[in-house]
Amino acid sequence: MLSTLKQELDNFAPDLFICELGSGSGILSANLHNWLKLKHKTPEIHVSIDISIDASLLSQKYYQHYGLNIEQINASLFNNFNFSIAGGHSKPDIIIFNPPYVPVEQE
Repeated sequence: MLSTLKQELDNFAPDLFICELGSGSGILSANLHNWLKLKHKTPEIHVSIDISIDASLLSQKYYQHYGLNIEQINASLFNNFNFSIAGGHSKPDIIIFNPPYVPVEQE
C-alpha cells in the first residue's frame, strides 16, 4: 500500500495541499513531508488537524523541532470546519488518516 501511495505521489505537481486528519503525534505528516522533500515535491500547503489540544501541541512541537513547514490546527471536523487557505486551494489534494487503535473486549 505504501509503495502504491509513493507511485501516486510521483504523479502530483509540487504545489500540493496535504491534510492529515487526526494527527496525533504528527509522525505521519512529518515522514510524508520529508519523503516529498527528497523527491523535490515539498507541499505548498501541509496542515494537520486533531481535536485533542494535547495532540495538537505535541504535533506542533515536533514540527518546530525538526523545522518542518506543517501547520497544526486544533479543531473538530464536525463543527462547521472549512478550509480558508491561500493560494487558490479550496480542498486538499491528499488527505491522510491513520485511525487510532481501539481495543475491543473479547466476546
